[in-house]
Amino acid sequence: MELSISGTTVLSSVSTFSNIDYMAPQSKTLYAFAPASVGNFGPFYDVAGFCLKHLGDIVEARPNGSINDVRLVKITGPYADELDATGISLEENNVQKVANWIWGRYSTHSSQGIDLILHKYLPLKSGLGSSSASCVAAAKCMLLALDLDNSLSDKAKVDAAMQGELRNNEFEHLDNILPSLFGGVWSIGEENFHRIRSQEFTVVAFLDETDRRSTHIQRMLVKDHLRQLIDSKNTDNAIEKLLGYHRFISHSSMLLIKALNEGDIKTVGELVSAERGNLLFEARQKSIPRLGLIKQTIMENGAYGCAISGSGPAIFAITDGNDAAKSLRDNIVKN
Repeated sequence: MELSISGTTVLSSVSTFSNIDYMAPQSKTLYAFAPASVGNFGPFYDVAGFCLKHLGDIVEARPNGSINDVRLVKITGPYADELDATGISLEENNVQKVANWIWGRYSTHSSQGIDLILHKYLPLKSGLGSSSASCVAAAKCMLLALDLDNSLSDKAKVDAAMQGELRNNEFEHLDNILPSLFGGVWSIGEENFHRIRSQEFTVVAFLDETDRRSTHIQRMLVKDHLRQLIDSKNTDNAIEKLLGYHRFISHSSMLLIKALNEGDIKTVGELVSAERGNLLFEARQKSIPRLGLIKQTIMENGAYGCAISGSGPAIFAITDGNDAAKSLRDNIVKN
């Protein structure tokens, strides 16, 4: 079976992620890196995600003694033009929102002004936590610039990074923010968050550059799917279907956490690939053209499992180490 996936192929792995921060000793310029991430991990919807190790955004901070403020002055990188095409101004950018919040909360009258540059290496609307990576990189860079990185609690750092993801008075993408900020695998509750103990595992992410869409569209698909069930005239069938979703989420989540704790990556792959009874798969499967064919081809080329990354259209595959990941990547691209 042949499959052509156009666009970008990314090879990466889950990481415990140590901060990649750098201060040039003469210029005092700071660079903060924040990695891509996979949200909606496994059976979870908006409550679990993990980070990718080698791909992400960078925010640069330069001191500016002529101002007593912080401002985003430039966006560079391979996806700068794409971000500019959205019509979002520098003043409205997520990086500026995060920086404004941190500056207003933590700066002093003696704080030197800061110019920020966003180096945009993650594609927009990819399902790889692009906006969250920009927010996290901005928060890390600002906290370093104000010498607060070692003095604030983890909760305070999360509060800072999430300011760029405020939509309609609700914070979004915490299943991307947490992994990007701290690394590893995280679960997110209404008022708290927890790291899930896990060994590193190797992931290949495939992105079709021609078919990217917004998180809002994906959320509408899930809501519409549930609404159709609720409005169904066959109440008994609708109730049984909803109970089936509940059983699937409860059972799969326990098994997934156990497999992650034990380093049983093969079982992790099997669980994320599950389709029957999986609300997220059933609601969104038609939104990505040839999803079934793509998954089948990836599995036939040796992956332990694969699923939609976040809101899509990126698809991530879990493999048995770097050699298997490179082989999978090469086979898919070659076809």
